[in-house]
Amino acid sequence: MYAIEFETVVKNGFIQLPAEHTEFALKPVKVVVILDESEKAQKIEQMQALVNESLASQPSTKTMAEIKALAKTKIGILA
Repeated sequence: MYAIEFETVVKNGFIQLPAEHTEFALKPVKVVVILDESEKAQKIEQMQALVNESLASQPSTKTMAEIKALAKTKIGILA
């Protein structure tokens, strides 16, 4: 068995082979997909920290929209 490894983005349900691996074109292959969720987990941890911070704070005078925008800004998501 011959194996290769590369990173790519699935587009419209298709995985495109890199140009240097054209020898696999039109041949039966076994595909293993590994999804890297470390970024997602990090954002969840950041949001949880914000929730914990808010639970420990006094009631806010800000609107819900203002609170959401501030939270997104703190974790680097454009509001």
